[in-house]
Amino acid sequence: MVQLAVNVVQLTQTKAFGNRQTAEIRSCQPDAQSSLLQPKPLYRLQPATDKTMEIQTKDYTIQYDHATQTVTCCGSFRLSQMEEYAPIVELLNAVTDSSPNTITLDLRKLEFLNSSVINIVSKFVIKVRQQKNIQIAVKGSKLIPWQGKSLKNLQRLMPSLHLELE
Repeated sequence: MVQLAVNVVQLTQTKAFGNRQTAEIRSCQPDAQSSLLQPKPLYRLQPATDKTMEIQTKDYTIQYDHATQTVTCCGSFRLSQMEEYAPIVELLNAVTDSSPNTITLDLRKLEFLNSSVINIVSKFVIKVRQQKNIQIAVKGSKLIPWQGKSLKNLQRLMPSLHLELE
């Protein structure tokens, strides 16, 4: 593998779960012995079980449960580089590509997200809208200030989006 940049993204697909994907983002760190860049894993998008996909980091967790067609996000998205968003985009694309009837996006435990993640969520809603056969419901929390204002804007992108603030 040729490393042309400091960050390397490796994506692989498995056949066991249709569009289930595994993505790993590696940050290259200098190796003290050889002075070459050696990849160091940062995150993993991996199937948690036959019915779920999950990304887990120290700051956030995203899980897709195929049985309930629910994407659950918890924690805080404070990512600084675009390469760090690749697993999130891959998981959301895999969900959309599986063409469920309804997708529930549960953000009730998502405390913070920056503008880049708002952009990713917006593109996800647009992709769902373009499918025309998929409905989307977004669950948010009134207790988290950014959600009331920002999540309502998703309805502008997809008027049929069902927003539920608890």
